[in-house]
Amino acid sequence: MPWSLTGADGPKRSLEGLLRSGRIPHAVLLTGPEGGGKFTFAKDLAMAVNCEAPGAPAPPCGTCLSCRKISEGNHPDLNVAKPRGKKGIHRIEDVRKFCEGLSLRPFEGRYKVLLVCGADRFTDESGGAFLKTLEEPTPNTFIVMTAPAPSAVMATLVSRCLLFRIPPLSRKQILLELSLRKGLTGPDAELAAGLSGGALGRALAMDAAAARTFRERMEEVFSRPKGPRRLVRALMLSGVMAADYDALKAEKPEKGSGDDENRAAADWLELAERSLMLWWRDAAVLGASGDEGLLDGPPPSGALRSFARELDPSDLPAFEDAVARLTDSLRRFIRSELAFDSFWSSVIA
Repeated sequence: MPWSLTGADGPKRSLEGLLRSGRIPHAVLLTGPEGGGKFTFAKDLAMAVNCEAPGAPAPPCGTCLSCRKISEGNHPDLNVAKPRGKKGIHRIEDVRKFCEGLSLRPFEGRYKVLLVCGADRFTDESGGAFLKTLEEPTPNTFIVMTAPAPSAVMATLVSRCLLFRIPPLSRKQILLELSLRKGLTGPDAELAAGLSGGALGRALAMDAAAARTFRERMEEVFSRPKGPRRLVRALMLSGVMAADYDALKAEKPEKGSGDDENRAAADWLELAERSLMLWWRDAAVLGASGDEGLLDGPPPSGALRSFARELDPSDLPAFEDAVARLTDSLRRFIRSELAFDSFWSSVIA
């Protein structure tokens, strides 16, 4: 079967060469944007090192018993470690447990495989414990870690891994995959591509209706003349956005999800953050470079063009700080409407 990951031809070629030559690295670190396919590729690599097809397949066959078990997540030699708890970290007790599992001989396959999601979420204590496993690897073990960037991971862990960056996809690739996999085209697809940051998983999982609503709300605010009328409209919007967020936040996490908080509320907040940033970024680019500078996202509206003419590009860092304060306030459970009011008051003079 082909690799499940779309794009990333360079990392694929490099790892195919290693797998086919039998030079299996002890540990690999995959970096790239959230939703960019790192975990998908990690599972494919786990399948490849234990594939039962003749020779040394790369990519894996996907059809043998071992590949099917790994794909379904029930192979006895596969373990997946994810950050847990409200802080979203790898806890020392969890690290000790999965390191102990790696010390055992493979039960069924050629390799014991550990997939570590969020390698940037180790604490000093848990990272130090895991470092011992990387420094003194047990034979026939294969570790794949994922993280947004190497700089986010403890340097001592990075130094023990073979590093590969999974680059973001182009707007053209995202639009093609949205059309093929979801039948999504037109303005909704353009908006999803712009909000995805080149991460296909994020684009495919995006709630198109919610993304459209966010964009329409930005249009509502910035279609008003600069001054009190725009601020009044933005403050009216605070109540609506706060109610939407609070309703999701009040829902209990699904049983068995492993989450300590509602995933839908976290997704909504991320979408809000990305929608705000995309609007400001598009306005800044439009003002500086015209339509030619907009490589992704929907075609610019009249409200966006109007805002672009009045926007001072030097205000962008202050806006980014305001968005960061907004999301931090909401995550710390400061009253939602107050957080939105404070945000709009700070960015609309």
